[in-house]
Amino acid sequence: MNADEKACPDCAETIKEAAKVCRFCGFRMDDMAGRLAEFVRQQQEAPTSPSPSPEEARPQFHCPYCSNPTDEGRGICGHCQHWFKEGHPKEGQQATWSELASDKSGLTIIGGLVVIAGVLGMIFWSDAPEVAYHPPAPPERSIAAESSSTDADETEIVTICDLTVKGALAVEADMDFGWKFVPRSENEYRVVRGFKAQNAFGATLKHTYFCTYDAPAKRITKLEIEGPGGSNRII
Repeated sequence: MNADEKACPDCAETIKEAAKVCRFCGFRMDDMAGRLAEFVRQQQEAPTSPSPSPEEARPQFHCPYCSNPTDEGRGICGHCQHWFKEGHPKEGQQATWSELASDKSGLTIIGGLVVIAGVLGMIFWSDAPEVAYHPPAPPERSIAAESSSTDADETEIVTICDLTVKGALAVEADMDFGWKFVPRSENEYRVVRGFKAQNAFGATLKHTYFCTYDAPAKRITKLEIEGPGGSNRII
Protein backbone atom coordinates (compact mmCIF):
# COMPACT_ATOMS: atom_id res chain seq x y z
CA MET A 1 0.00 0.00 0.00
CA ASN A 2 1.41 3.39 -1.03
CA ALA A 3 1.63 6.46 1.16
CA ASP A 4 -1.28 8.09 -0.67
CA GLU A 5 -3.53 5.07 -0.15
CA LYS A 6 -5.57 3.77 2.76
CA ALA A 7 -7.90 0.91 3.58
CA CYS A 8 -11.65 1.43 3.59
CA PRO A 9 -12.83 1.02 7.21
CA ASP A 10 -15.93 -0.82 6.01
CA CYS A 11 -14.76 -3.25 3.31
CA ALA A 12 -10.94 -3.01 3.84
CA GLU A 13 -10.33 -2.38 0.14
CA THR A 14 -7.44 -0.08 -0.85
CA ILE A 15 -8.57 3.39 -1.87
CA LYS A 16 -6.95 6.82 -2.27
CA GLU A 17 -6.11 8.75 0.87
CA ALA A 18 -8.07 11.77 -0.35
CA ALA A 19 -11.15 9.74 -1.30
CA LYS A 20 -14.31 10.77 0.55
CA VAL A 21 -16.37 7.82 -0.68
CA CYS A 22 -15.21 4.20 -1.12
CA ARG A 23 -15.50 3.21 -4.76
CA PHE A 24 -16.08 -0.43 -3.76
CA CYS A 25 -18.75 -0.29 -1.02
CA GLY A 26 -19.86 3.37 -1.12
CA PHE A 27 -18.76 4.07 2.43
CA ARG A 28 -18.56 7.84 3.18
CA MET A 29 -15.36 8.88 4.94
CA ASP A 30 -16.80 12.14 6.26
CA ASP A 31 -19.78 10.43 7.80
CA MET A 32 -19.81 10.54 11.61
CA ALA A 33 -20.85 6.91 11.80
CA GLY A 34 -18.01 6.02 9.49
CA ARG A 35 -15.51 7.81 11.70
CA LEU A 36 -16.88 6.05 14.75
CA ALA A 37 -16.68 2.68 13.01
CA GLU A 38 -13.11 3.37 11.97
CA PHE A 39 -12.19 4.33 15.53
CA VAL A 40 -13.78 1.16 16.92
CA ARG A 41 -11.98 -0.94 14.32
CA GLN A 42 -8.66 0.61 15.23
CA GLN A 43 -9.29 -0.05 18.92
CA GLN A 44 -10.15 -3.69 18.22
CA GLU A 45 -7.10 -4.24 16.05
CA ALA A 46 -4.71 -2.56 18.49
CA PRO A 47 -2.88 -5.12 20.69
CA THR A 48 -3.90 -4.96 24.33
CA SER A 49 -1.77 -6.13 27.21
CA PRO A 50 -3.40 -7.02 30.54
CA SER A 51 -2.43 -4.86 33.43
CA PRO A 52 -0.30 -6.70 35.95
CA SER A 53 -1.88 -7.59 39.27
CA PRO A 54 -0.55 -5.90 42.43
CA GLU A 55 1.18 -9.15 43.39
CA GLU A 56 2.88 -9.46 39.99
CA ALA A 57 3.88 -5.81 39.97
CA ARG A 58 5.52 -6.17 43.37
CA PRO A 59 9.08 -7.51 43.15
CA GLN A 60 9.26 -11.14 44.31
CA PHE A 61 11.21 -11.89 47.48
CA HIS A 62 13.53 -14.90 47.65
CA CYS A 63 14.59 -16.69 50.83
CA PRO A 64 18.25 -15.91 51.61
CA TYR A 65 18.78 -19.54 52.78
CA CYS A 66 17.08 -21.71 50.13
CA SER A 67 16.59 -19.05 47.37
CA ASN A 68 12.96 -20.07 46.85
CA PRO A 69 10.30 -17.36 46.40
CA THR A 70 8.34 -16.71 49.59
CA ASP A 71 6.28 -14.04 51.32
CA GLU A 72 8.57 -11.42 52.80
CA GLY A 73 5.96 -10.20 55.29
CA ARG A 74 5.72 -13.54 57.09
CA GLY A 75 9.30 -13.69 58.23
CA ILE A 76 9.35 -17.52 57.87
CA CYS A 77 10.27 -19.24 54.62
CA GLY A 78 7.47 -21.46 53.35
CA HIS A 79 9.99 -23.97 51.96
CA CYS A 80 12.85 -24.38 54.45
CA GLN A 81 11.04 -22.85 57.49
CA HIS A 82 13.99 -20.58 58.34
CA TRP A 83 13.51 -17.24 60.07
CA PHE A 84 14.87 -14.61 57.68
CA LYS A 85 13.46 -11.42 59.20
CA GLU A 86 16.27 -9.08 60.12
CA GLY A 87 16.55 -8.40 63.83
CA HIS A 88 14.48 -11.45 64.80
CA PRO A 89 15.89 -13.33 67.83
CA LYS A 90 15.86 -16.58 65.82
CA GLU A 91 17.12 -15.18 62.53
CA GLY A 92 18.74 -18.01 60.54
CA GLN A 93 17.15 -20.75 62.67
CA GLN A 94 14.37 -23.12 61.67
CA ALA A 95 10.94 -22.46 63.16
CA THR A 96 9.53 -24.92 65.72
CA TRP A 97 6.21 -26.74 65.41
CA SER A 98 4.52 -24.34 67.82
CA GLU A 99 5.79 -21.34 65.83
CA LEU A 100 4.57 -22.87 62.58
CA ALA A 101 1.19 -23.62 64.15
CA SER A 102 0.84 -20.00 65.26
CA ASP A 103 1.67 -18.86 61.72
CA LYS A 104 -1.11 -19.00 59.11
CA SER A 105 1.15 -20.50 56.48
CA GLY A 106 2.52 -22.93 59.05
CA LEU A 107 -0.94 -24.38 59.43
CA THR A 108 -0.91 -25.08 55.71
CA ILE A 109 2.43 -26.86 56.02
CA ILE A 110 1.25 -28.92 59.00
CA GLY A 111 -1.99 -29.74 57.20
CA GLY A 112 0.00 -31.01 54.23
CA LEU A 113 2.12 -33.20 56.50
CA VAL A 114 -1.01 -34.61 58.14
CA VAL A 115 -2.46 -35.47 54.72
CA ILE A 116 0.78 -37.20 53.72
CA ALA A 117 0.81 -39.16 56.99
CA GLY A 118 -2.81 -40.19 56.40
CA VAL A 119 -2.05 -41.44 52.89
CA LEU A 120 0.96 -43.42 54.13
CA GLY A 121 -1.19 -44.90 56.90
CA MET A 122 -3.83 -46.01 54.39
CA ILE A 123 -1.15 -47.63 52.23
CA PHE A 124 0.33 -49.43 55.24
CA TRP A 125 -3.11 -50.57 56.38
CA SER A 126 -4.04 -51.91 52.94
CA ASP A 127 -0.75 -53.83 52.68
CA ALA A 128 -1.02 -55.31 56.19
CA PRO A 129 -1.97 -59.03 56.25
CA GLU A 130 -5.51 -59.77 57.29
CA VAL A 131 -5.89 -61.38 60.70
CA ALA A 132 -8.90 -63.63 61.11
CA TYR A 133 -11.02 -62.89 64.14
CA HIS A 134 -11.99 -65.90 66.23
CA PRO A 135 -14.56 -65.10 68.92
CA PRO A 136 -13.95 -66.70 72.31
CA ALA A 137 -15.64 -70.04 72.80
CA PRO A 138 -18.65 -70.02 75.14
CA PRO A 139 -18.09 -71.62 78.55
CA GLU A 140 -18.94 -75.30 78.76
CA ARG A 141 -22.21 -76.15 80.50
CA SER A 142 -22.71 -79.29 82.51
CA ILE A 143 -25.43 -81.54 81.10
CA ALA A 144 -25.87 -83.15 84.49
CA ALA A 145 -26.45 -79.76 86.10
CA GLU A 146 -29.04 -78.85 83.45
CA SER A 147 -30.93 -82.10 83.87
CA SER A 148 -31.10 -81.67 87.65
CA SER A 149 -32.10 -78.00 87.54
CA THR A 150 -35.62 -77.11 88.75
CA ASP A 151 -35.73 -73.70 86.98
CA ALA A 152 -39.05 -73.24 85.17
CA ASP A 153 -39.20 -72.91 81.38
CA GLU A 154 -41.68 -70.09 80.81
CA THR A 155 -42.49 -71.02 77.21
CA GLU A 156 -43.04 -74.67 78.12
CA ILE A 157 -45.36 -73.82 81.01
CA VAL A 158 -47.42 -71.38 78.90
CA THR A 159 -47.74 -74.02 76.17
CA ILE A 160 -48.98 -76.62 78.68
CA CYS A 161 -51.58 -74.16 80.01
CA ASP A 162 -52.72 -73.24 76.48
CA LEU A 163 -53.20 -76.86 75.44
CA THR A 164 -55.09 -77.64 78.64
CA VAL A 165 -57.48 -74.71 78.09
CA LYS A 166 -58.07 -75.65 74.45
CA GLY A 167 -58.72 -79.25 75.44
CA ALA A 168 -61.32 -78.18 78.01
CA LEU A 169 -63.26 -76.05 75.51
CA ALA A 170 -65.69 -77.44 72.98
CA VAL A 171 -64.70 -74.78 70.41
CA GLU A 172 -61.43 -73.42 69.02
CA ALA A 173 -59.72 -70.73 71.13
CA ASP A 174 -57.60 -67.92 69.67
CA MET A 175 -54.92 -67.02 72.22
CA ASP A 176 -53.64 -63.45 72.65
CA PHE A 177 -50.09 -62.62 71.60
CA GLY A 178 -48.87 -61.77 75.09
CA TRP A 179 -49.26 -63.20 78.58
CA LYS A 180 -48.22 -62.64 82.21
CA PHE A 181 -45.83 -65.08 83.87
CA VAL A 182 -45.71 -64.53 87.65
CA PRO A 183 -43.65 -66.64 90.10
CA ARG A 184 -45.86 -67.26 93.14
CA SER A 185 -43.30 -69.20 95.17
CA GLU A 186 -39.96 -70.92 94.70
CA ASN A 187 -41.44 -73.74 92.58
CA GLU A 188 -44.93 -72.46 91.66
CA TYR A 189 -45.78 -70.15 88.75
CA ARG A 190 -48.94 -68.50 87.49
CA VAL A 191 -49.83 -67.78 83.86
CA VAL A 192 -52.51 -65.20 82.98
CA ARG A 193 -53.50 -65.04 79.32
CA GLY A 194 -56.45 -63.78 77.34
CA PHE A 195 -58.12 -65.55 74.44
CA LYS A 196 -61.19 -65.40 72.22
CA ALA A 197 -63.69 -68.22 71.84
CA GLN A 198 -67.19 -68.65 70.45
CA ASN A 199 -70.21 -69.46 72.57
CA ALA A 200 -73.05 -71.82 71.66
CA PHE A 201 -74.70 -69.09 69.57
CA GLY A 202 -71.57 -68.47 67.45
CA ALA A 203 -70.64 -65.13 69.05
CA THR A 204 -66.93 -64.51 69.71
CA LEU A 205 -66.33 -63.53 73.33
CA LYS A 206 -63.25 -62.44 75.26
CA HIS A 207 -62.02 -64.73 78.04
CA THR A 208 -59.02 -64.91 80.39
CA TYR A 209 -57.51 -68.01 81.97
CA PHE A 210 -55.52 -68.23 85.22
CA CYS A 211 -53.20 -71.23 85.29
CA THR A 212 -51.12 -72.24 88.35
CA TYR A 213 -48.28 -74.66 87.58
CA ASP A 214 -46.11 -76.73 89.95
CA ALA A 215 -42.65 -76.97 88.36
CA PRO A 216 -41.14 -79.87 90.38
CA ALA A 217 -44.32 -81.95 89.97
CA LYS A 218 -44.73 -80.79 86.35
CA ARG A 219 -48.49 -80.43 86.60
CA ILE A 220 -51.23 -77.80 86.74
CA THR A 221 -52.59 -77.38 90.24
CA LYS A 222 -55.30 -74.82 89.43
CA LEU A 223 -56.96 -73.58 86.21
CA GLU A 224 -59.76 -71.00 86.05
CA ILE A 225 -61.42 -69.32 83.07
CA GLU A 226 -63.22 -65.98 83.39
CA GLY A 227 -65.54 -64.60 80.74
CA PRO A 228 -68.74 -62.60 80.25
CA GLY A 229 -70.69 -65.39 81.95
CA GLY A 230 -68.52 -65.42 85.06
CA SER A 231 -65.70 -67.61 86.39
CA ASN A 232 -65.38 -71.34 85.75
CA ARG A 233 -62.77 -73.55 87.43
CA ILE A 234 -61.45 -76.34 85.24
CA ILE A 235 -58.88 -77.81 87.63
